[in-house]
Amino acid sequence: MDSVVYDEDSIAVSAVIKTKSGVAEASIYWTTDTTLGFNSASMEFVSGDTAVGYISAQIDSTIIYYYISATSSSGKTVTKPIVAPDGFYKFMVENSVTDVVDYSQPEEFYLSQNYPNPFNQ
Repeated sequence: MDSVVYDEDSIAVSAVIKTKSGVAEASIYWTTDTTLGFNSASMEFVSGDTAVGYISAQIDSTIIYYYISATSSSGKTVTKPIVAPDGFYKFMVENSVTDVVDYSQPEEFYLSQNYPNPFNQ
C-alpha cells in the first residue's frame, strides 16, 4: 500500500515508482466524489524511488479515492491501478495515521478496448 500521512493542512501520499529508464514525472489524481472527476497534484521524489504528492486536508470520515500516474523518461505513461480512473484506490481520513482504514482494492473495474495496442506498434 502507499503510505498516507496527515497534518492540519494536507495529506501526504507516498509511493515507490520505478522504471528502467527513470521517471520523468508523476502525479496523484484524487477526489472525494468519483462522479465529479479527479483533481491532480504533482508528486516529488524525496528519496530514491519514493515520490510524495500532497492533497488538501479533509474532515474525518471522508473517503479519498485516488490513482497515480507516472511517465518514464522514455515517454511511456502508466497508471496504478491500471484500470484508473474507472478503478481506484481509496482510504478514509481519520484523526491519526494509526487509524487509517485501507481500502486499496479497486471498487470495480472493467476491461475496455486497448488503444493503442501495446503489443503492436
